Amino acid sequence: MKFLAGLGAGVALGVLLAPNSGTEVRDRLRFRGRVLANRFKQRTGRLGQRLKRRFNNLQRQAADLTDSAGSQIKTAAQTVASKVGIGGLAKLNTASREELMSINGIGPVLADRIIASRPFTSTQQVLEQGLLPEPTFHELIRVFEAA
Repeated sequence: MKFLAGLGAGVALGVLLAPNSGTEVRDRLRFRGRVLANRFKQRTGRLGQRLKRRFNNLQRQAADLTDSAGSQIKTAAQTVASKVGIGGLAKLNTASREELMSINGIGPVLADRIIASRPFTSTQQVLEQGLLPEPTFHELIRVFEAA
């Protein structure tokens, strides 16, 4: 019973001393909540924009690095291939009849024999098959690697 009396007295004092009505307090709380929500949205929006810009910059840098690395790898592969004689061999496997005939010592018949014997897996194979004399083969490799 004392509990209920105390509760009643507390409610009565609260109503008498409270400066605003419950509706006004709720409206203020709603307004404050909206203000805080808007600030949060603005801040997270700005953060999202900064993150997006940073991500786009990183994507551009990655693309630049990939392009740069790709061209460096291609250049290195061509250098190695030319030093080993593979670049000329690859060209020999893919050259057209006209490209083959542009080499001194290769006519239409020899060009057709080379094309029919493709693909070659090594420079030694070309020489062992007797398709080309060694000086002509070296001239062909020299011309194809220079191209």
